[in-house]
Amino acid sequence: MVQPIPSRIIEDLKPPLLQLMNVFPKAKAIYCDNEPSLKSQTIVAMLENHFGVSISNAPPPHSVSNGQVERFHSTLIELARCLKIDKGISDTVELILLATPRYNKSIHSVINKKPAEVMRADPDDPQSDVHEKIKNAQNLTRNRENASRRKRVFQFVDKVLVKSNRRLGNKLCPLCEEKTIEADLGTTVLIKGREQSLVAECSADERYWMTVLRKDGTKGYVTSICNVV
Repeated sequence: MVQPIPSRIIEDLKPPLLQLMNVFPKAKAIYCDNEPSLKSQTIVAMLENHFGVSISNAPPPHSVSNGQVERFHSTLIELARCLKIDKGISDTVELILLATPRYNKSIHSVINKKPAEVMRADPDDPQSDVHEKIKNAQNLTRNRENASRRKRVFQFVDKVLVKSNRRLGNKLCPLCEEKTIEADLGTTVLIKGREQSLVAECSADERYWMTVLRKDGTKGYVTSICNVV
């Protein structure tokens, strides 16, 4: 489902969100990027108080965590581009609204079903079957990618290098900053009172690392996505 939004102000976001909640009354959570309007107290309170729906935000420097949404966006834009060439339509809103049903009628490669069939499932086609297929596909991918990972437990006062967010700086900013571990929380570590993710959505025994030698001769450890060294 796609809803045109005139702007990012809260008053323009309310009608599409209300329409979304009416179309999907069983929704429990909304996963989105870090759009400030969607994180506002007005929107969060409206969804929680009226519909019991919570909002989860993807980590801002880690686009892989928002991969499902990014893939949907790229596919939808490609369908709209093809429609523009084929039908000669120039209006962006019309192109997106025409591309959406085509996306919903295409077969998903993981679950071998169309999105329209999943969201409007018949009693003999329960959504639990789709849920199990997605879980199995995720487990297969995780096991394949984590085959060589080893457990790494961080101790208090361990020195690590945390990847810098260059969006807040410039090209001259260092790639990583040295920090001190305050606590190992399992899938995350505590640094200066804030949790830092090591590897998204992985258990503690799935984190993997390798030893690196710093310029001063001391050793450090680096994870797969260079978040912690």
